[in-house]
Amino acid sequence: MADIVTLWRESRGIHQDAGRDRVPVGSVWDMIDFVPRLLGAPIRGRGGWKYHSGALGGAPTAMIYAPYKGGARLLALYGTTLVDVTTVGSAAVAVGGGVVASNTNPLFHRDRVIIPAADGATAASIVTYNGTVFTGAAAPVSALKGRYGTVFKDRTILANAVGEETTVAFSKPGDPTVAWDALSLIRTSLPVTGLAAQRNQILAFHEGSVERIRGTSPPDSSASDPTGDMILDSLFDRAGCYDSRSIALWQDNVVFADGRGVHITDGAIVRNMVSQGGIESLWRWYFSGDPSRGAVVSLAAGIFRDLYIVTMRNVSGPPITFVCDIPTRQWYRLSNIDAAAFAFSLGASEKLWGGDVAAQRVVDLSAMYAPDRTVTQVDADGTAVLPVMETGWTRFGKGQEGLKRFNDVFLSFETGETSTVKAIRLSFLHSPASDSHYHTIEDIAHAADYKRDRVTLGTTLFGLGAKIEALVPTKDLRLYDMGVRMETLEEHRLT
Repeated sequence: MADIVTLWRESRGIHQDAGRDRVPVGSVWDMIDFVPRLLGAPIRGRGGWKYHSGALGGAPTAMIYAPYKGGARLLALYGTTLVDVTTVGSAAVAVGGGVVASNTNPLFHRDRVIIPAADGATAASIVTYNGTVFTGAAAPVSALKGRYGTVFKDRTILANAVGEETTVAFSKPGDPTVAWDALSLIRTSLPVTGLAAQRNQILAFHEGSVERIRGTSPPDSSASDPTGDMILDSLFDRAGCYDSRSIALWQDNVVFADGRGVHITDGAIVRNMVSQGGIESLWRWYFSGDPSRGAVVSLAAGIFRDLYIVTMRNVSGPPITFVCDIPTRQWYRLSNIDAAAFAFSLGASEKLWGGDVAAQRVVDLSAMYAPDRTVTQVDADGTAVLPVMETGWTRFGKGQEGLKRFNDVFLSFETGETSTVKAIRLSFLHSPASDSHYHTIEDIAHAADYKRDRVTLGTTLFGLGAKIEALVPTKDLRLYDMGVRMETLEEHRLT
């Protein structure tokens, strides 16, 4: 007698490290442009992102949402031009009278935006705003001409200047525009690749390790104790920071990325969220395993809600965007995001923007998590959102190796519209090793409301894996359940 068994019902995220026939219950093999759990369905297709700004005139390499007293502004940097793109659809207007080029996101300290120089040989730019006019100036000559920066205990901190790649320098408290003390330096062990501040320490990142600068007072020649109370020690020697734009803050934790994965630390313990989520092999493949993609040219990230969204851009091939639900360490992927920098908003309205390299515009990525089901989901550049989900390969039963007769497959879904157009393709995988050998069974038409559709499979196999992919953009693609009507044959039968 044939029974209906569950092939898929929920998706907490991707898991590829254990093998396709060892995917944990609740996880899937791959998921692109489907969002799990957050949008009112087990998985739901993301919304199309929107253009936020007009053409900038160059690819944005750094961004910041600056909460000036005169009014918060969204700023994007390309080359040596800083533009205000706060108003949706606004033309790019240069501000600050020209600034330094930078490959790290600017800092905000005491109503000033501070832009470290990418060349490590030019003074940082300082941009103020009075509610009407932006004013740009260079940091004092005495300031370190560092490539990276952060703010700690009311001091601007810069690190990694030409010839002083291991040096971390501190401004005077409260005002980075006054002369910097030549004694206010901490020497790290290796060249600095990024900085992040926590409550009582600074993390100094290197290519393959992390050090801590602990204490509250740096050396200061004007202090009663000019040596200060800061000490340098090692935090972790099996993780580092490849691109400072991957550094993000989440609930007193710092998140950062390199070729080994995406790491999170509270300042005492470092954990690799990529290995915890089961996608270490996938991450390493895109970072350095695929020779056709070449080296990584940028690794930028942002925090939206409790999600860490990171885009990896290589010399060739399309950018790859990974998303981690930080509390659960579950991952999925998004397509068609070409961001070399991210910025996020503060306050009641949480927004995430990316600097699109190909379009040379700022895009609103938060629209992906608020899909409008009255319109077809298409990104602003005209690319259709076509979600794909691949299950693991399942033996069914209690892992028995015997043959099974698979009769029918049942899919519960909706697309938010009525049409006879085929919208979804169902394909099946006969072997856990046959990643590229899917067999298409049937294409399914749209369904405006919840529908359970049946397709005939009619084959005898040891196990089954499935792929569900959108053929055309839909208004609201939601998947709820996939079941298989099957019967178990005698275990001694062989093909």
